[in-house]
Amino acid sequence: MKKALTIVIVILVALTVSSLLVGCGADTKQAKQHMKEGEAKLEKLKADTITFVNGLASLSNSSDTTATIDALNKAKTTVAGLSKTSDQARASYEKIKSLNGVPDYVKYADLEIKALDVFQQWIKSIGSYFDQFLSMLKAGDLSGLQNAAKASSDTINKLGQEYSKVDKEAQQLKSDKKL
Repeated sequence: MKKALTIVIVILVALTVSSLLVGCGADTKQAKQHMKEGEAKLEKLKADTITFVNGLASLSNSSDTTATIDALNKAKTTVAGLSKTSDQARASYEKIKSLNGVPDYVKYADLEIKALDVFQQWIKSIGSYFDQFLSMLKAGDLSGLQNAAKASSDTINKLGQEYSKVDKEAQQLKSDKKL
């Protein structure tokens, strides 16, 4: 009887251990999949951001108020799209955090989420500046534009530097851990 009970316990322990090991492999596979999804969204986000920033030159090249208002409204729409893509990338990285046995992937996801949070602050700062600029244009009083531009520029630059720092840290972890 003792021998039979011992055999049952050994079998249960072996099954438990093997199911844990299988779960770890499955979680690593899922982590890689979610990471690839997030990275694809990040690549789109980076490309769209470059296009957006390059298109901002049209705002400073126009002396026509109506054309500037139209350009600002178009830019605000683009900002909303960038924010949506950022949210989608974030959602992919959030999925990694719920997985077990993949601490390096979780740390990488945390860093990418932190970078995306900074990106969201950056894009909100730009949107806020556009709102101020639009209000001034519609009021016909641009006297505060230079101060608003300076304050926004300082914030935007600081957030850009912070994003770059966190993103570099995430890429270094990815490289070091061969994720």
